[in-house]
Amino acid sequence: MPAEIAAIERLLKAGKSKVRRNRIWEQICAENGGLMPYWADLQLPESWQDSVILYRGHRENARSVAEIGRNQPAQKLAWFYDFDPAGQALALDQAKGSTLVPEKWQEFGCHTPFNQPKTYRKHSAALRRLKARASGEFLAIAEHMEDEELALMQEHMVLRRVPLITLAIVPNS
Repeated sequence: MPAEIAAIERLLKAGKSKVRRNRIWEQICAENGGLMPYWADLQLPESWQDSVILYRGHRENARSVAEIGRNQPAQKLAWFYDFDPAGQALALDQAKGSTLVPEKWQEFGCHTPFNQPKTYRKHSAALRRLKARASGEFLAIAEHMEDEELALMQEHMVLRRVPLITLAIVPNS
């Protein structure tokens, strides 16, 4: 609990001096609500440091967050999913905004201590879906995941302070 309190205090202190009216804030929608106490530990790109972070939720909450995302300008919208085939297929499903991925994603692989190859193996259908729709860097990521049986969970990336970058989602990739 002390870590949660410290994170909230940091956010409140930072937010007090930065709140401006009539600004469209960068918005990040996260898949995993368990990250909430650790959001201050996200290693975001500089331009995303002051983002509003929403937990996607389930059922009605997920529909509400999806509606908020539809109304958000694409350049101010990012999705944070697990770095595995299912997570990146979900990112492409959004058809808008960006997805947050490890800055040096090529350096992660089967040798990564927090990689979960068993989880990766459960995502064969998602991998096929991702590869069928992906192009450019998304396709390179999908092929890398396939070669390395790569599945990195959000919470592991955040707890290890993995630097993240945005990758633009191109509709109908």
